[in-house]
Amino acid sequence: MGTEWSDAWAVVSDPVRFAAKFNAVVPGAFRPVTADDVRYLMHCGLVGRRGFFERTDLETVRGILLYEQVRERAGRGARSGLDGFILPGEADEPPELPQDDAAEGRLESCGVSAR
Repeated sequence: MGTEWSDAWAVVSDPVRFAAKFNAVVPGAFRPVTADDVRYLMHCGLVGRRGFFERTDLETVRGILLYEQVRERAGRGARSGLDGFILPGEADEPPELPQDDAAEGRLESCGVSAR
């Protein structure tokens, strides 16, 4: 089987298969994705929201890895390209986000305080 999302098995519901597919499709990512990473992202409601993974989930994971890379570079003091860019945790006040009770429970279980 190839690595294209148009393949017959494009509907992937297993985190292990999604991680393998992601690593095959995005070989130049900041780091390889593990099945545990995918399970954590599913638990937090970031990917696999419909019970299976879609092409948009691939882009979500790619964006999260890019964010990790930016944070690591910023942590090492390489802030030259980030002038005026505020990373989460640096702002004075977190933005107010509308949330329902289910979303609040998911956030707290992911280690994020909803209020």
